[in-house]
Amino acid sequence: MEGNAEVLNGGCRRRRLARNGTEHFMAALEERGLFWWHHELLPERHFAPDTSVSGLLKIDEEGRIKLELDGRLHTDKGPMSVLDHAGADLEGRRIEGILKGSNKRVLLFDLMKHGGQFSSNGLSFEGYLAMHCLIGEHPLPRTDGPMRFGEFEIDLTGLEEWMRLGSIEISRTETTISAVHERQSNIEYAMAGGKLALNYQIYGPFLGKHRNRKVELREAAVLRRTLAEPRPLDDLRMEFGLFEDLFVLLTDCEYSLKWPSIHVKDGDTDWAYKWYFLRLRPEADPPRYYESPTNLVQLRDRFGDIVSSWMSKREEFGPGFYLYLAVRRGMKFYPEHRFVNMIWGLEALHRKQQPDDAPTEAEAKMKAKVARIIDQVEAAKDKKWLEKRLRNAHEPNLEQRVFDLFSGVPIKLDSERVRAFATRCQQLRNEISHFGSQRHGHDYQKFVHELSNMSDALAILYHTLILHEIGIEAEILCWWIYESPVSFQRMRTLAEAGLLDPEMLKPAHGSTGAKPA
Repeated sequence: MEGNAEVLNGGCRRRRLARNGTEHFMAALEERGLFWWHHELLPERHFAPDTSVSGLLKIDEEGRIKLELDGRLHTDKGPMSVLDHAGADLEGRRIEGILKGSNKRVLLFDLMKHGGQFSSNGLSFEGYLAMHCLIGEHPLPRTDGPMRFGEFEIDLTGLEEWMRLGSIEISRTETTISAVHERQSNIEYAMAGGKLALNYQIYGPFLGKHRNRKVELREAAVLRRTLAEPRPLDDLRMEFGLFEDLFVLLTDCEYSLKWPSIHVKDGDTDWAYKWYFLRLRPEADPPRYYESPTNLVQLRDRFGDIVSSWMSKREEFGPGFYLYLAVRRGMKFYPEHRFVNMIWGLEALHRKQQPDDAPTEAEAKMKAKVARIIDQVEAAKDKKWLEKRLRNAHEPNLEQRVFDLFSGVPIKLDSERVRAFATRCQQLRNEISHFGSQRHGHDYQKFVHELSNMSDALAILYHTLILHEIGIEAEILCWWIYESPVSFQRMRTLAEAGLLDPEMLKPAHGSTGAKPA
C-alpha cells in the first residue's frame, strides 16, 4: 500500500513516499554509473578512464546532490585521502561521470566530502556532496580552469494558464476529428546584460503522415536567458532565483518552476544539460487563469521591460522587496513573525525610496527644529547626550512610512482609511516589540486574530505595491483587486482591515468578473 506524507525538515517541506510502513525521500534522480576526476584524459575510443569508480548518484527533489562511491577516486594522498573530511584540495575540482541506465554524462561542481571508510584489509570508499550537477547527452569541455556559461533556459510547464496557451484548433464531426496548430512566433526582448527570448514549442507525433490509435498534442513555452558575458553557475543560480520570485508576483502562486537547463554551443550544435542545485521548492499547484493578477497576453509586448525593471529594482531596494517574498516560499510563520517581516521590508523600502541625503520638506523642518533645541543647551555633556537621543527625531515614524508607500499605489483606496490602517500597523508593531505581543492583560487570541487579518491585508497591499513598482499598470491592479473572479475574498480582507467600505461587498458592488481591456 502506498500513500503520501509530509514532514518539516529545517523549515523546509519535503515529500515522502510511504511503502509497507517504511518511508524514504523521493528523488529527482537516482542512478548508478562510473565517476572520475574531470581533469583526467580519456583514452581514445573510451567512454571512461581506467581510474573511474562505480557509484550511486542521488539528487532529491530539492536539489541535494549526493554521490556514494563504491571505492575512492585517485589522489596523490593515496588511500588515506578517504580520512581527509575537510576536503581542502577540492577547491576548483569537479567530478565527471557516465550513468549506467541512461548513458548520460554528468558533471558535479563545488564538491564537499561526505562520509567514507578506510580499511587496510577491506573495501575503502568515499562520498561527496555537490552544489551543482549538470546532466546531458554529451560530455562538457574538459578544462582545469573555472567554467562559465552564457545561456540557460527555463521550462514554463505549469504556467500554461497564465500564458493563455491554446493555439490547437480542434474540429470534430460525427465521423472525423481534426486538429490544426500554428505555432506562435517567438519573441526576443532586449535586456541589460544580454537578452531574453520567449520560445513556443509543440510536442506531438513525429514528422510525416502515419496511422496511430492514439494522438497527443501539447503546447509549451520556454524562456531562454542569454548573457552578454559568461558567468559561473552561482551567478546563474541567483538570476534563476529572480525569475522564480518574479513569477510568484505575477501569478500570486508559489508554484515551483521545473529544473532549468544550461546550454552550451559547440559549433552549430546546441547542447542542453539539465541543471540541478539546492533550492527551496514549495509544494503548490500550478496557478489557475482566474487566480493570477496578470497574464502573458497583457504583458507580452512589455514583458522584457518588466523583467528588466524587476531585476534592477530588486537590486536597488533589496530587503524592501525580498522580505515580502520571504513569506511567499511555502513556509509557515508565526503570526507575529509574518507581520513584522513585512513591516521590516516596508521600512527598508521607504528608506531606500527616501534616503537621508534627500529629506522631504517636513523632515528638513524637523531637523532644523531639533538643531535649535540642542543649541539652547549650555552644558557640553548634556548637549552631547541630547544630540545622541534626538539624532533620528527628524525621521518619519512607521505610520508615516506605511502611509507614504500605500497611498501611492493606484488602487483607489481612501486616504483616511489608509492613514488609519497605517496607524494601527504602528500600534501592533509597538505591541509586539515593546510588550512581547499584546499589551498586558489583553486577550491573546483576539490579538492574534486581528494581527492575522491585518497581515493578510498588508500582504495584498505589499504585493500590489511591488507590482506597481516594476511597471504593472494601474488598470490591471484595480481589476485584480475589484473585478477578478476571486476578488471578493481580497476585498473582504481589505474591508476587515478597515481599508474598504463594507458596503462594497454587497452584490450591487460585487465582482463582475470582467477583464481589463
